[in-house]
Amino acid sequence: MDIFIQSTLLPMCLGIIASTIAALLLIAWQFSSSTAGYRIKKVGEATEALTITHSHTSPLRDKYRYSLGIIIDDLHQSFKDGFNENGPWPALVDNGEECEPKEMTHCEEEMAKNKSKDRWDKFNKYIRPVIEDINTYSFIGLLQFTSSFRRLHTLTKLCHRLEDTIGELDAAFENKTVCTNGKENRIIVRGGKELEATNVRDAYAKLYKAWLEWENTVKSDVEFREAHRNDSS
Repeated sequence: MDIFIQSTLLPMCLGIIASTIAALLLIAWQFSSSTAGYRIKKVGEATEALTITHSHTSPLRDKYRYSLGIIIDDLHQSFKDGFNENGPWPALVDNGEECEPKEMTHCEEEMAKNKSKDRWDKFNKYIRPVIEDINTYSFIGLLQFTSSFRRLHTLTKLCHRLEDTIGELDAAFENKTVCTNGKENRIIVRGGKELEATNVRDAYAKLYKAWLEWENTVKSDVEFREAHRNDSS
């Protein structure tokens, strides 16, 4: 029996382990040079720049607009003091109804008539392309044995929560449950509509948790990098 284990089972197990390690290393290499790997890197850079370095956000929103820069800044600014059950929440749509519609000139009225009414425009422009970039490799995020894979896992969750929240937000606008605070560009629950806002409130609460998880993942990577840099010096 011992001879069988040594001559057959042990080499077989070692072969399986070696093959698994080789496969994982190949996947990691492919991911690092893929569009998904590039997008994860850029979204991480955007998060670090917009939430950690405290730079002026306007140019950074433009620089990283196709790596969730605009969305990240909105999430950070809205959630940096915690989650409020009735808002204000980040305005994830550009076509929501304002709480106090402002008076418009004739020219502005004509422009408003030609403006898209689709509340998914912002999602389609800034979030969907990121989902499409990372979707091919989203399954390996479960492995989480590298910082890139951990970021992939948490970013995939964040994108899913963004999509869920926009869906609930679209329905809430249709039902006149929420409105946009035009000055701050934030979503708030209309007075007297608190009980009807359960679904959109729950969606934003889950989004808040997903955002904190992503933000903390990036911060942890930055702290590790800085600590390693200090040790090296």
